[in-house]
Amino acid sequence: MSVMLHTRQTNLLPAMDEIGNQRDSNTVFERALEFARRQFWVVLFFIVIALLGAAGFLIVVVPAYTATATMLIDPRKGGVQQKSVLGDAPTDQTWIDSQMGILMLERDQIGVFVTKQLQLVKDRGLADPQENSSGLFGFFQTESDRRSTASEAEIAQRIAGTIAGGLDVKRVGLSYLVNVNFSSSRPDLALRVANAAADDYVVAEMDGKYKNLREASNWLQDRYHTLREQAAAADRAVVEFKSNNNIVTAGGKLINDQQLSEINDRLGAARAKTADAQARLNQIEAVLAADEADNGADATVSDALGNPIINRLRSQYLDLINREADWSKRFGKNHLAVVNVRNQARDIRKSTIEELKRIHETYKSDLEIAKKNETELEKQLASVVSQLPNDAQITLRSLESSAQSYRTFTDNFLLTYTESVQQQSSPIPDTRVVSYATYAYKSYPSTGRVLILALLGGLGLGIGAGMLREIMDRAFRTSRQTRSELQMECLALIPLINADDLSLKQKWFGKARKLLPAPGHPSEMPGPPNLFRLVSDDPFSCFAEAIRAIKLAADIQGGGRTSNVIGLTSSIPREGKSTIAASLAGQIAQVNNRAILVDCDLRNPALSKSLAPQADVGILEVVSGRASLDRAILKDPVTGMAFLPAVNSLGVPNTDQILSSDAMKQLFQLLRSRYQYIVVDLSPLAPIVDVRATADFIDSYVFVVEWGVTKIEVVQQSLQEAPRIYENALGVVLNKVDMDAISRYDGERAYYYTAKYYPTHPTD
Repeated sequence: MSVMLHTRQTNLLPAMDEIGNQRDSNTVFERALEFARRQFWVVLFFIVIALLGAAGFLIVVVPAYTATATMLIDPRKGGVQQKSVLGDAPTDQTWIDSQMGILMLERDQIGVFVTKQLQLVKDRGLADPQENSSGLFGFFQTESDRRSTASEAEIAQRIAGTIAGGLDVKRVGLSYLVNVNFSSSRPDLALRVANAAADDYVVAEMDGKYKNLREASNWLQDRYHTLREQAAAADRAVVEFKSNNNIVTAGGKLINDQQLSEINDRLGAARAKTADAQARLNQIEAVLAADEADNGADATVSDALGNPIINRLRSQYLDLINREADWSKRFGKNHLAVVNVRNQARDIRKSTIEELKRIHETYKSDLEIAKKNETELEKQLASVVSQLPNDAQITLRSLESSAQSYRTFTDNFLLTYTESVQQQSSPIPDTRVVSYATYAYKSYPSTGRVLILALLGGLGLGIGAGMLREIMDRAFRTSRQTRSELQMECLALIPLINADDLSLKQKWFGKARKLLPAPGHPSEMPGPPNLFRLVSDDPFSCFAEAIRAIKLAADIQGGGRTSNVIGLTSSIPREGKSTIAASLAGQIAQVNNRAILVDCDLRNPALSKSLAPQADVGILEVVSGRASLDRAILKDPVTGMAFLPAVNSLGVPNTDQILSSDAMKQLFQLLRSRYQYIVVDLSPLAPIVDVRATADFIDSYVFVVEWGVTKIEVVQQSLQEAPRIYENALGVVLNKVDMDAISRYDGERAYYYTAKYYPTHPTD
């Protein structure tokens, strides 16, 4: 739509605009609910088809049963044999994935083991596809694989391959548990194969481990013999070298080495003794020096604790000192007894000092002896060291080191070889069965899952088909569309009235009336039974109420005009504009007799053919001056509606020029002076240009759109090409609305357009 359509001012009907804005506030949920109401049967159709297809699939498909046995992959962190000669396997995620891959690669071997163990070749249902067309999984046998034409080996190979293809090994979460799954159309077969496969996995793992241990043992044995020969050769080289170089050893060591070790130990002891003697001498000298300074009594006592003489003298000295102190307090310092005791203590002290000097001399003598001993040992050590080492001894040490290394390697390989032989005789597998399958459950097809998927698939297809229908449905169906697509208000929804309903109403209200000619007209013209008088015949109907809504909108827009010219047009023919024009004029005439209906559809005056089929004078004759206005006007005796028909217009060219002529304008000026409401039935806007010529004498236009038929693009294009018509448009009327279906598109209007609010008889 052009910019003009989107910028149009909608201030003609403020009250109706406010109501429209409230309706535009519908939530997404309400829109979805309306979509569900519109496309309910489409969605239901696809759901039913999908469920029927799922039911057929469940009936036709051959079911499969799955049995599960559980194994444990031992990470080898405990048990009887704490360490394997092959090394401890890591237990990270990569190792677990690798073990799973190995189990999957062993499926072919497991298939052969299971076939032999269970003797499946003798199972006639597996070996002969004609006896069991479903077979294992229902697909692994073909018509050409007849038992009569295939050997037993070929049948066994085929069955083993099928079993291998049906095995599925899956890890349980992040644990070391592994499920061995097998599916078949026969529950008993699935159970037997799953348990046998689990056992065969353990056997295969043990065989593989035994093979690896045997290969390792063989290699260790060969390597041990080689190392033993090398060790023996190294020992012979050491003995020969000693013999050739006259080297004597004792206890595996050279004589010089033993002497050097003994002298070195003695020298260390002598040095320690010298250091001890020096320390004691220094201590006694310090005590004597302190005594000379008259403060060495305590030091003398401390130093002489280990000497019995010193200890006895110390005891006497302390007794005298204590006695002196006691008597000094009692008799005084100068008392004769106190002086005697003091002299005795001084003598004891001198004796102690003399004894200390004697001890000093002893310590000094011990130090000299220790130093001489140390010097002698140093001379012996230098003499022995001067004899070591020479080239022969260096070479001998190298040969002995090499021989020792070979002996160590040989002992280690002997120990490892012994362990490998023990593990080979009693291998412990890394895999063991922890749970055997006890039953086989139906794994395919899952009835609930198939039905749910069918339901969801049907729902999705139904919604998709419904959305496709919504996209392809480009017709006007709601008042919301008129506001969003045309920027025009929807004045009314006029219901679709079929022929049966119309006949019933006419029987109820009586026979159809006639349009009477104006005074002086030579004959009267009967009006055929139709919708034109439904407003007067059934004033309480939904149809009549919609017509009144159009008049009310015209009154609001007209304001204080003394006369109001209302034109009704549409995009294409057969949208019902003529019926609405006649009904509007009749309804206005019932209330106000100053109303006239003018047929300006000069190309196809269908209104005149319906209301006045025998009229011979009409608007063309009046405009051309061949007849007076009073002679051309007809009148409905019941409603008082005046009607100006159009006759003899088929052969008239350039009808647009007639409508835009001054004579036509003067005619409408005359009609304005006589009538308050002038309702004009115009030609369609899209195929004919006549409507554009009426913009000078028509105040407002009512645009009629057939509900569910007229395309949005057609209406937009028609109004875009007639801007003056669009500017003066009063609003849009949706005609021929299916009131039973309107609830699926416009729930708000459908609620108050229901039949219970519009009784078919005034007494209802």
